[in-house]
Amino acid sequence: QWENTVQDLFGFSAPTGLSENFREDPKVAGFIFDNDATALEVDSALWTGYRIAAGEVAVLVTEDADVLAGLTPPDGGSEDERIDSFVRDFAERAYRRPPSEDEVADLVGLFNAAPSLYPEVEDPFTAGIRHVVEAVLQSPHFLYRVEHSELVVDGVIPLDDYELASRLSYFLWNS
Repeated sequence: QWENTVQDLFGFSAPTGLSENFREDPKVAGFIFDNDATALEVDSALWTGYRIAAGEVAVLVTEDADVLAGLTPPDGGSEDERIDSFVRDFAERAYRRPPSEDEVADLVGLFNAAPSLYPEVEDPFTAGIRHVVEAVLQSPHFLYRVEHSELVVDGVIPLDDYELASRLSYFLWNS
C-alpha cells in the first residue's frame, strides 16, 4: 500500500521499489498482519526504512521537473501564499483529509527552514518542497489511516467522509 500510495500521490509511472527495505510486519497468531494495535509497533528497523524511503522519494520528486511542476503552485501572489497553498494541498492529499491549522503552521515552518538544510538545492522553494515531502512521508497521518471521529451515535462512532473515503480507497485500489 505504501508503494501504491506514493505512486499515486506523486504521479510516478511505476512504484519506487523503496518499500523492499521495510522490515515485514511480525506474524501474530499465525497471520502476517494483525490489526491488534498492541501487536504492531514501529521499531527502529521499520522507522529507519520509512525515514530512508521518505528522503529518497523527496529527492526523486525534486529532481524530476514534471513531478515538481505538479506540486508547485503557479506563480502569482506572494511567496507566503504560494508556500501556504503548496502545504495545504500536499498535506490534504497525503493525509487523506484537510490538515489542521497547527499542522499547516508546522509544515510551513519546516518549509522555511529547508534552504539551510539542503544547500545543494539551489532554489529555496524546491528545498522547501523537498523538506515538507520528506517530513510528511514519515508522518503517522500518511503512514496510517488515522480515524479522528469522536461523535458517538447509538453507541458507535461513525466514520467521517474522509475516513470512509480512505477506507474504501484502500479496500478497492490498495491506495
